[in-house]
Amino acid sequence: MDNRKNSFWKFVALIGLGKIYQAKAASDKVDYYFGLASQNFEPQHFQSDSTYWYSLESLTLLANSYTQSNDWQTARKWIDLGLVPRNGALSAQFTDRLYYLSALNTLNDNLTDRSTLSHDLTMAIAFADYNHNQALLDEINQLMQQNNIRELKIKP
Repeated sequence: MDNRKNSFWKFVALIGLGKIYQAKAASDKVDYYFGLASQNFEPQHFQSDSTYWYSLESLTLLANSYTQSNDWQTARKWIDLGLVPRNGALSAQFTDRLYYLSALNTLNDNLTDRSTLSHDLTMAIAFADYNHNQALLDEINQLMQQNNIRELKIKP
């Protein structure tokens, strides 16, 4: 196995350990393992068909974790990486959550341009509906109600 493959599987293993500790609500260990995973991510992990889905799931987990800990800029880094089209298209899986996290980060990070908020919510709704992800649709609805968002416009 070459070093690049070793690096990728180390990244995935560290994400897996972080996910286990996340389920046990051991936030210090989650931070530790996700931090190590972040240090071991390489953009070329995303280039192979065989590693794409593992990478996308891992980026979504990182984005979600950093969003939950209010580290908006680090979350944004992982969100933006996860929303890069592969072969000209986005994956239906995970994209709903990534757009939702993008909207959530936009609402909470004063440094982020809010002009994309409506687009992010629209995309999150579209992908969640396509994925039959009712739990996420409920979260989006709650977010919109809490922030008095009544109308969405698709970005031209």
